[in-house]
Amino acid sequence: MASHALRSRGERPCCSGSDRRHGPRRGPTPAHAPRDPPRRRARPRPLEPLLSHPLAPLMQRRRRPGPPLATREGRTARVESMQTYQMVGSRGEVVRVSVEETRAWREITVRVCLGEDDWDADKGVSLRWWTLRGSGGEVEVGEHMAEASESTKLAGNALVTPLVPSEDGSHVATVAVPLGDHPFSRFGFNPTYVHGGRPVLSRPEDHASFGVPLGFFPGTPYPLGVHRDGDWANFTVLSRACAPPRLRLFATASEAGDGVGGSVGSPDLELELDPTLNRTGDVWHCSLAVPAGVNAYAITLPSAGSAAEMGYAVEGEIVPDPFGDDVARARVAEEGRLCTVSLLPARGGGGEDDGDFEEGWQEDGPLRHSLSKAVVLEMDLRRGEGEIEGERGGEVDQEGVFEAVRVAAEEVEDSGVTALAVRGLLSEETLTSAAAAGPGAGLGSLELKRLVMALHRMDLELLVQLDCLKIQEVLRASHLNEGLACQCLREACRFLVSEYHLDGIIFLHAEKLAHGDGGMVLDRPPLVEDLCSDPALAATKLVAVPFGDHLLPRGGVRGFPHWGRWAECNGRFVSDMRDLYSGEEETGCADLAKVSMRLAGSADLFQGWENGSFHLHAERPPYHGLNAASAVGGLPLSQELLEEGWALEERESIRWALITSVFVSQGVPMVRLVDLSSESWAEDLALISKLSSFRECYFDLIQKSSFNDLKDTRWHGVDAAEEPAWGPPAPVVSSGLPFEPAPVAEPGVAGADGRGRFIGMSLWSSSGMDAVYAGFNGNDADVNVTLPPPQIGHKWFVLLDSGRMELSLTNEHARAGVEYLVKAKSSILLVMQRPKNSE
Repeated sequence: MASHALRSRGERPCCSGSDRRHGPRRGPTPAHAPRDPPRRRARPRPLEPLLSHPLAPLMQRRRRPGPPLATREGRTARVESMQTYQMVGSRGEVVRVSVEETRAWREITVRVCLGEDDWDADKGVSLRWWTLRGSGGEVEVGEHMAEASESTKLAGNALVTPLVPSEDGSHVATVAVPLGDHPFSRFGFNPTYVHGGRPVLSRPEDHASFGVPLGFFPGTPYPLGVHRDGDWANFTVLSRACAPPRLRLFATASEAGDGVGGSVGSPDLELELDPTLNRTGDVWHCSLAVPAGVNAYAITLPSAGSAAEMGYAVEGEIVPDPFGDDVARARVAEEGRLCTVSLLPARGGGGEDDGDFEEGWQEDGPLRHSLSKAVVLEMDLRRGEGEIEGERGGEVDQEGVFEAVRVAAEEVEDSGVTALAVRGLLSEETLTSAAAAGPGAGLGSLELKRLVMALHRMDLELLVQLDCLKIQEVLRASHLNEGLACQCLREACRFLVSEYHLDGIIFLHAEKLAHGDGGMVLDRPPLVEDLCSDPALAATKLVAVPFGDHLLPRGGVRGFPHWGRWAECNGRFVSDMRDLYSGEEETGCADLAKVSMRLAGSADLFQGWENGSFHLHAERPPYHGLNAASAVGGLPLSQELLEEGWALEERESIRWALITSVFVSQGVPMVRLVDLSSESWAEDLALISKLSSFRECYFDLIQKSSFNDLKDTRWHGVDAAEEPAWGPPAPVVSSGLPFEPAPVAEPGVAGADGRGRFIGMSLWSSSGMDAVYAGFNGNDADVNVTLPPPQIGHKWFVLLDSGRMELSLTNEHARAGVEYLVKAKSSILLVMQRPKNSE
């Protein structure tokens, strides 16, 4: 496909004022000459690749209003649009067709140029023509059509009009076609003449007849989606099928009592695109004057073709535009079910924005906070049939999709959270459309912009989540590294960042970004490299969430291919920390070496390796790993613990122990909203605020800028003077002497005193005057821990103890002595401070 067919919307400069809403993607309308893409070498203009085809349009132009048009009956009307085509017949005939349209009639002028030896001059030339109405292509001829054009007669299933010789040697005929009830149709014709005494039916080489569209025009293949200027709109549709897709235009009307969507009202129009005039590569495009009352559109995919051969069930499927701005749920009468359709942009292209919003939106932009100091709250607002998941695990009305995020943001504004990672703000049936805001709200795209601006005023970043499985389904591609899919996804990311001022994009099922033909894992996936090197996304946070390391290059040993640019959700942190608390108890020991690796920043994933490929072995800072207590996209942590059979008290202790580990480890803390309890929302939010304040206060002790940054990190066992039990249980060896008692394994190594499932970590400042201590007890019993000695004049104070939540919820910090009893399946977080004088 030609490179100009998919011009990036992010490459277009943003407009100011009311045009900014559609700035990055609203190119020149079909009413004007299209702009050329940036040229580095001579190449055809966007409308010129089709000129080599025998049915290619010669040029496209429309003028509104035009000169008066006089018809046979003396009717006078003003020309609304005009289109000119040039075609070549199988015998070298040159056919030029001009279509001039008024509000009630279409005047079609056909000019045929024949060679001197190609026909018998004394026999004359005539035009055999007809019209095809509707998407089914029903032939329409009649006496009323014959009466509307001069010297026209009805001959079977066609009309015949003589072609009159002109001064330039060509033959010309002008016919008039009434608009009728359906504004979209096709004009088919065959010039007929006599050559060598035999009648000849002129036609193109690969078609039975010539044809031009009536009511719609070829349009431009860029930008993707729909852009509108007044009454005119340009549509583009992605389809690899040989059979042309159908564009359906209709009006949506709200149904009383239906909170999900509306119903399709009148008008309900459908037009089939021409595979010759309306196609450039895999992009189908057309421009038309939007009929009165139409405010929505959808695409009907063909029932057969390459898409069906690839295994996709697309028979009669009505889908929204992947690159549309807004979507809505509408009940289509023929299918009798709710379908997602795309909404047309406002007539003036500016929407319903008020002046204050426009002024604020022009001043708004991505916050570009450092990822190292981020605290992310993950939310999932995916909707079901008429309902979506609420901000606290409940259900909210469809109109509250954006309001749910706004309310949650107001509640966590002062809790230390710096970013929201939200899934559900974008329609997963498209690539760039905002979710429907419901019948009682405005357009989803406008509501999303208002939400982004409100979050930025709260100093909160917004990271949207995209599901790569859904993206692959929308694009109907065998894999996302196909040329078309790769370019479409890159353009979609550019548009989302430039149009909605997003601060980052999180890719769920990111392993799909690294797959090629037949599911082959690509070592250097081109799509991933293109996204991380795209200048339009240079300041955007790109986060990969792979579901399975075995689906990544080289078995996922080095994680997601990153080129030193991509951040990644650390799935190893989730699994290794969970194994400490809920792993197999038969051995009595956990792999404490892995636990320490996760708390120290997962150097096996992010530290640079020598003599390796840059895309996998380049060093990433520790804060490129996002740590969570449970897997993103998985079950809530409390539900997982419930399925494992833990009692309520143990579930709460383990839950807060894992959340604590997220805040004391190197990396970016990510708290899933489903991991917080709706019954004790205020208490949970208070604890999150306490942990966020702790991390901000001791940020220099916890977070490294790189793995070469030296920090005083000390590891402790049950006795602070000893290191944890790093290795597996020591084997029991006997000398075999008679009456010699069998030797006993070293106490604690096999878990006799809890050493095998306890690890402590202390972080010290260079002066030694500031320190924090975190201990994690995965044993089934309490463990009496000896704390490291504090500096002279300082004491250890308890900040959070997951086994004693009543102590953690107080503002007063309890003092810890030389020893501290750590409850079973819990964690403790202590800070070293100088006691007050009263103490």
